[in-house]
Amino acid sequence: MSRPSSRVWKREPLAGGTAIAILAVGQLRTVVDALQAAGLRDQVKGVIGGACTTPCLAEEIGCDALGADAVAAVRICEQLMSCAN
Repeated sequence: MSRPSSRVWKREPLAGGTAIAILAVGQLRTVVDALQAAGLRDQVKGVIGGACTTPCLAEEIGCDALGADAVAAVRICEQLMSCAN
């Protein structure tokens, strides 16, 4: 998996992810870890959702919000974006 450069990350206030298969859960953690390593975690809201996401997972990997599914996670992102404007 290639990672976007920190320049791209800096432009986005949100990082979203979904896990519909248990194998994807590790990738959610990878994204949050990459934000932390780039020193951007405090500037970005992390939102996840999907069949394999749980409140425990969201807390464990340090996400700011959890949607019941990917669509709910997108709605949370839309709400966060409207609050940021």
